[in-house]
Amino acid sequence: MRTSNRRFILLGLSLPILTLAACASDHIVGVDGDPQAVVVTVGDELDITLGNPSSSLGQYAVPPKLTSSILVFIGELPVSPSTISGPSQRFRFQAQSTGSTVVTFQRMLGDSLVSSVVDTIIVHGKG
Repeated sequence: MRTSNRRFILLGLSLPILTLAACASDHIVGVDGDPQAVVVTVGDELDITLGNPSSSLGQYAVPPKLTSSILVFIGELPVSPSTISGPSQRFRFQAQSTGSTVVTFQRMLGDSLVSSVVDTIIVHGKG
């Protein structure tokens, strides 16, 4: 029997101020300022959406870098429609085991690194 997993969504902009919002069911938490740790539970899916200020400034490399295997990268999808500031990318992950990992998203223009977004993900065991 399959159980229903919660789904979390992070929204981020690679601008001087990073905006994060975590969403679980109808409960939404928003954080402005520096990147912060995000807490999920084993089995949860985590979506992180990053906006690009312009398609001429590159896009985020796929897959992002992970410092451990507690989080598994599922895939990346473009977010449609693009915003006025440029295209966004949605990265999907599955929490596999307890622990923590650092996810690094690198925005590339050709072979050159334009900028990075770094988030810490903490995975707790089921209740």
